[in-house]
Amino acid sequence: MKINFSKIPWQSPVPGMRVKKFLSGDTQIRLVEFSQGFIEPEYCRKGHLGYVAEGSMKLDVNGEVVDFKAGDAFILPGDDDNFQHKVVMGKGDRVVLVLFEPRIKVD
Repeated sequence: MKINFSKIPWQSPVPGMRVKKFLSGDTQIRLVEFSQGFIEPEYCRKGHLGYVAEGSMKLDVNGEVVDFKAGDAFILPGDDDNFQHKVVMGKGDRVVLVLFEPRIKVD
């Protein structure tokens, strides 16, 4: 199945973040752009499998800052209560990620 992200509209849930979502069965694929102005106030504990398509970012993983650039991939486990992470964007930074995640079901 081909996913044409160019036909999916951007959503901007918070300043400095844009998202395009594709849902298929129990899987969600998101195209996410973080740019200057994005501030993640709290650590995330959800699991993510992702690929850096464009740009660069810093990811605070349990207090250790790790640099990622285009071409890098990452796995962030979501099944460990002691594991937390958040995106840290510097002035002028921009990154586009492709994230593969289990679809969250809401009752």
